[in-house]
Amino acid sequence: MTENELARYGQAFKDRAVARLLPPNSAALDVVARDVGVSTHTLQRWRAEALARPVAERVWTAAARLEAVIATAALDETARGAWCREHGVYPQQLQQWRDSATQALAEPEEARASPQQTRHDRRRIKELERELRRKDRALAETAALLVLSKKVPLLNFKWVQSVVSWLAAGVKGGRSPAQRTLDAGCQPRTLAVMADAAH
Repeated sequence: MTENELARYGQAFKDRAVARLLPPNSAALDVVARDVGVSTHTLQRWRAEALARPVAERVWTAAARLEAVIATAALDETARGAWCREHGVYPQQLQQWRDSATQALAEPEEARASPQQTRHDRRRIKELERELRRKDRALAETAALLVLSKKVPLLNFKWVQSVVSWLAAGVKGGRSPAQRTLDAGCQPRTLAVMADAAH
């Protein structure tokens, strides 16, 4: 195998192509070559290398795993153990494949989340959406403050003084500085930045 082939084709790609050539699929060499875009000579070499590997290192496609589960379903434990040794599979692997197939074929009701889990998920989604809205508002305010901090040196000092006196008049009238600031349509931090920049 040359360096260029290693760089061009990853091991996973080669394993999938060779798995189509080996049982249970046993696809024709020219069909697989045409499908994957590799020459038949290269596929023959890959297949020979795969067959030279120990059986335990061979790749099992999903179809091959399902066929193995079906083939061993009716076997007793002794026969299943012999089948596993012959095919280089551990009995635990076979059991995992059987469990995966059973889970994949489960009824939608069996796989559906419980009502309690659904309520918990809805509550979590609402919390995350609320947090996202809060962070969006904070980001927008920060962006506005940034723009304002760049423009504040251009503002007239007398204008800032008039805003501060307007605020003070509102406070004397019973409104808090935060309420009066919100009356003006801005956040208290905005006026604080303006006042700092003006001094």
